[in-house]
Amino acid sequence: MAGLLPVRLLAERAGLTAGISAAMRRPDHDPDYDRGQVLVDLGLVQLAGGQAIGDFQALAHLEKLIGPVASTPTVWRSLDEADGLRVARIHQAVCRFRRLWWGMLKSRPEGFPWLKVAGRELTGITVIDLDASVVKVASDGKENAKPTYKGGVGFVPSLNYRLIHGGRAKRAGQRPSAHLCTVRSKDPNAPGRRGRVGGMPRLSAAGSDRVVLTATIRRWEPPSS
Repeated sequence: MAGLLPVRLLAERAGLTAGISAAMRRPDHDPDYDRGQVLVDLGLVQLAGGQAIGDFQALAHLEKLIGPVASTPTVWRSLDEADGLRVARIHQAVCRFRRLWWGMLKSRPEGFPWLKVAGRELTGITVIDLDASVVKVASDGKENAKPTYKGGVGFVPSLNYRLIHGGRAKRAGQRPSAHLCTVRSKDPNAPGRRGRVGGMPRLSAAGSDRVVLTATIRRWEPPSS
């Protein structure tokens, strides 16, 4: 957990924590624990491998450095207070943070750290990582429904919040057929020409399906010249 302190400080110094706090603020509510800090800390817990809300209490080991840690019910309340309006405001705060952070990276003498593949720098290309995630579904009486490789019946899509592909429930070890959306970055704050960059998906072995690869190549959109 101690390794999260620099990231927590970065969020504070770069204005991300304050931006999320402002997004969560309500005129009739003055909580003991700042909601922006609670949500930033929750993200840090996930970054450290947390898998449940109760894992938030692992931050108690750092109380001498960061102060009192919110209780688990307070974390739940913070999430419950994040309605549609506040989520939209949080997104705006995150975009401001990205614009600042990417601008700092771009201003370095060596420039923005674009990814390199096989010796080629992918300037202007956003690389989108995908990985398989088991999504369980009810399937009583479904024809040909077989357990996934982790047991149970469901989908095994490769997911990313910008790009999703998935398929019908299949036998363990089989790859899902693909249903891909266009690979494209729509973040106006992304570094690149005219604020827009191309997108390239990067998949694990779960993407080693001919339909997935064919659709990915067909739909890949390089940056405009």
